[in-house]
Amino acid sequence: MNQTASFFVNDTQVPYKEAGALTKSQYELLIESRFQDAVQSRSVNVGDSTCLVKRRVTDSTFLGVDVWELNFVKCVRGRAGDLIKAIREVVPTGALLTCLVDSKNTELFMELQSCGAMVMGSNISWGFNRNLVNVSLLSLNVNYSKLTVEYEESYQACVRDSFGTYRSHYHLNEDTRATASDLYVNQVFRSTKQNSDVIVNLKKNEVIAFSTINYHNEADSYIGKQSVAEIGFSGVNGEEGNKGLYTANVKCTLSDMLERDIEWFFFGTSSSNFPVQRAWMAIGLYKPLRFSYRFHWKF
Repeated sequence: MNQTASFFVNDTQVPYKEAGALTKSQYELLIESRFQDAVQSRSVNVGDSTCLVKRRVTDSTFLGVDVWELNFVKCVRGRAGDLIKAIREVVPTGALLTCLVDSKNTELFMELQSCGAMVMGSNISWGFNRNLVNVSLLSLNVNYSKLTVEYEESYQACVRDSFGTYRSHYHLNEDTRATASDLYVNQVFRSTKQNSDVIVNLKKNEVIAFSTINYHNEADSYIGKQSVAEIGFSGVNGEEGNKGLYTANVKCTLSDMLERDIEWFFFGTSSSNFPVQRAWMAIGLYKPLRFSYRFHWKF
C-alpha cells in the first residue's frame, strides 16, 4: 500500500474500540475478518482505495427495492468519485445504496455528496463498562419478566403498535416509504429469534413495554467470554406512552444485564430521538462515542 497516500478511513461499526471493550489490535482483527467474509460482502478496490458492499436481503424483500450497503471505506482523498464509479459495476442499476459516514470525516462527507449521495438521517451510538453504571439510579418501581411463550401474542401486538409509527431514513425516501414500517416490525421479530433475549413489562398480564438484549458473539470471541451486549430494540405500547415506561424498561433491562455479568454495554439511536436520549441522561449513561450521517444513492 502507498504509505504516502492521504486516506479517508470511515468505520461506523459498534464503537468497541472507543469504549475500551476491544484493544486496537483486536478491533483490527475483527475488521479484517469481515473483509475475508466473501459470502456476505464483496470487496471493491481502486488502487489504494477499498470498501465493502453488501446486499441487504431482508431490506430488499420488504421494501421492494434492491438495497445495498457500503461499509469500511478506506479512500484516497479526492478519489471518492473513482470508488463510487467502481461500486456502480457491482451494484445493479436502479438499486439503492446506503451507508453511514462518521461526522469526523467532513471531507469524505462532502466528496460523497458531490457523487450524488443525499443525507437521509443521522445516528448516535455509545457504550460503557459496567463499572460506570450507578446502580442507585436503576432502582425499580415496576416488575419485569423475560419474554416467554405465554406473552408472545401480546408482545407481537406491542411491537406492531410501537414500531408501526417509527420513522427512519427509509421513510424519508419516497422509493421505500410505503413498506418501511413493515420492515422494522420484522427486524424486531428477527432480533428476538437471533441470539437475543427480551425483557418485558406487563400490565394485566400483557406486554406494554419491551427491550431486546442482543449478544455480540463476534466481539466476545476476541475477549474470550460472553461479556458484550447491546439493547437493540425497545418499544412501548402507544396507549401507555408518556408514563415513563421506556425509562423504566431500560432500567429493568440494564439490571438484568448486570445480573448476567455483562461487562460492556452498547446502544444507538437516531440523533432526533430526543426522548430516548433524555432517558439515558436521567440514568447517567448517555455517553456518545460516534455521530454518523446516513446517506442514500439511487444507482
